[in-house]
Amino acid sequence: MRAEEFSYTTRQEAEHRRFAYWNDAVLRHCIPSESSYDPSHTFDGELCVQEMGLLDLCRVKATRHSWTRKANHLRASDDNDIWLGFFHNGRGYLEQNERRTTLTCQQLVIYDAAQKFKFDIEGENHLIRIPRHLLSRHLPNISHCAGLHLHDHIPGIPTMRCLLNEIIKQPQITSSLLVHFSTTLIDLLVMALSASTLETGTRHQELHNKMRLYIIKNLADPDLNVDYVAEKFHVSSRTVTRIFARHNETPAAVIWQERLEASFQALSRGKTRSVSQTAMDFGFSDFSHFSHAFRKRYGMTPQSLLKSDN
Repeated sequence: MRAEEFSYTTRQEAEHRRFAYWNDAVLRHCIPSESSYDPSHTFDGELCVQEMGLLDLCRVKATRHSWTRKANHLRASDDNDIWLGFFHNGRGYLEQNERRTTLTCQQLVIYDAAQKFKFDIEGENHLIRIPRHLLSRHLPNISHCAGLHLHDHIPGIPTMRCLLNEIIKQPQITSSLLVHFSTTLIDLLVMALSASTLETGTRHQELHNKMRLYIIKNLADPDLNVDYVAEKFHVSSRTVTRIFARHNETPAAVIWQERLEASFQALSRGKTRSVSQTAMDFGFSDFSHFSHAFRKRYGMTPQSLLKSDN
């Protein structure tokens, strides 16, 4: 038995009506969002939606256009499915979760309907809707994978591409066989995302260690802050904050604590003869604030520690 299928084409519509018709069809079966295209070009689009077990396979062939999912769409819709984009013979560009990915023929990307995104798409592509629970029961932090470009070095991705190409080449596949295909696809995706998450976790741990070391070596710089660290490591400030949050820390708190600890060590070991000079040496510009924070942390003033050492 063939799986249920819905097809739409803009060919029967007048040119000025085509994109509106397309927008209605796409939003009915995909993700509610704001869409646009270049009106100086004639728009053409074909959409075929086919059930694939518990998944939906959307075959999209269209003139270049954009989808933008904003905060108002998230509030108005409870759609939180995960989507897998397969750029069969098309192209695209995705911005989500601080990731920016340019996609070309035969490449794969994962995106999340529960988060804002900007998605440009052109040519022949396949978008697969995956109910969130099918992935979240294996990957509780599936939201962290949003916007991830699934490169070939990730285990399972080359096999997944072969599977998808096989499905695309055989449009007359029975619904029972599509169920087996969908189960295999989910297993491969879970394996790939698990491997990618592990890789990302290791990379973040390495970055965290390097960032902390950089902070310790640059305590004297009064401009040292989260933006400064982000620029040094060529990442966004939000990424720095997220990396430290994995360790229940904030960058600002780490900088502050390391400055206090370095000041304490310098005073207690007699490496300085002046409290004001110690404060300046470790990036404090407000001496009264420094003294107050020092006393709160160590139960004594920096002056009393300096005198006791002498």
